[in-house]
Amino acid sequence: MVVVIAVVSLVFAACGKDNNKSSSATTAKPTNKGSLTIALTDFPEQDIVANIYAEALRAKGYTVTVKPGLSTREILQPALQSGQVDVAAEYVGSWLEYLQKGSATSDLDASLTKLRGLVKDKGLTVLDAADAYDANAIVVTKATADKYKLTKISDLKTVASQLTFGATPECEQRPLCLIGLKEKYGIAGFKKVEPIAKEPLRKQALTDGNVQVALLFSSSLPDGAVALDDDQHLQPAENLVPVVRT
Repeated sequence: MVVVIAVVSLVFAACGKDNNKSSSATTAKPTNKGSLTIALTDFPEQDIVANIYAEALRAKGYTVTVKPGLSTREILQPALQSGQVDVAAEYVGSWLEYLQKGSATSDLDASLTKLRGLVKDKGLTVLDAADAYDANAIVVTKATADKYKLTKISDLKTVASQLTFGATPECEQRPLCLIGLKEKYGIAGFKKVEPIAKEPLRKQALTDGNVQVALLFSSSLPDGAVALDDDQHLQPAENLVPVVRT
């Protein structure tokens, strides 16, 4: 697996670079170098990246299978450690926070160092993080923002009790979600927390007015939505990073 890590590192480093070096380089048929399984988390953005990994590795001669359904870290982490999957696309901050609560910060290098130390004994290797970044965002419609004069998350403190929050089912136990909103922002509670697993359904609930606040991803806000400024820096560095089973 050490060889796989070296090859995977080179493949991921080369993704997006100009590979038009010579005709022999583009026409050479790769030899079969073994089999790898890549995790799919059922989150579209993450799965797109995982499929890019898969195609890049196939081009290098690996037989690659993608395994769907690894939708939470409680499922993905054991799958990596047990060898059900060999490669996954993760988010630095959220993964670090899952492994060690309170460790994730907005400092990418420091977060990667901590992450590598935590997973080394678990038989996992964290490769270089990508520039690509996505983070949790606390989102309202423009109408809600205007009505309650909301521009930053701290503005929710005095009005949260009047609003329904649409979030993932695990949000109540996550330090970067409801726990963090209470501890960092003093938001004692919303009128109601509506558990909605799929992000497209949370977007729809926000648009339809069934929730007034939604947990969404910063890269995929619906039209007319406003991401409130994370003025207390709750969210950590969330660069995408490949993790490989060693």
